[in-house]
Amino acid sequence: MAEGPPQADGGPSADDGTSADGTWLELSVGADSEAVEAVSEILGRVAPGGTTVEPAFVLDEEGLRAAIDPSRPAIVRAYLPAGDAVAVRTAIAEASSALGHLQAFGLRPIGELQTRLLHDAD
Repeated sequence: MAEGPPQADGGPSADDGTSADGTWLELSVGADSEAVEAVSEILGRVAPGGTTVEPAFVLDEEGLRAAIDPSRPAIVRAYLPAGDAVAVRTAIAEASSALGHLQAFGLRPIGELQTRLLHDAD
């Protein structure tokens, strides 16, 4: 699995599988529970299929039950087709810019935008 955004020198190479159907770019950001909605809105603008939120959790001593841990960041994820290198670069730039504006307010902790290529087989 390749990690990171497409290459700045023209996008993903033809042999890394990104031109095939079923290849997705995952965008993810760690966000304080109070910032999750704002981060979801930003990622949803560049990935119209929607977002997912993975809250942080802790297991009980026996490992049988989980409880949400609001003191740790949730992970907000969004996915978009990776086949169009120009659209991918544009989405990353737009999301990074909007997240930067949100981080500039310093209201709640928000992590950096992370990217990862995924294939349907993954």
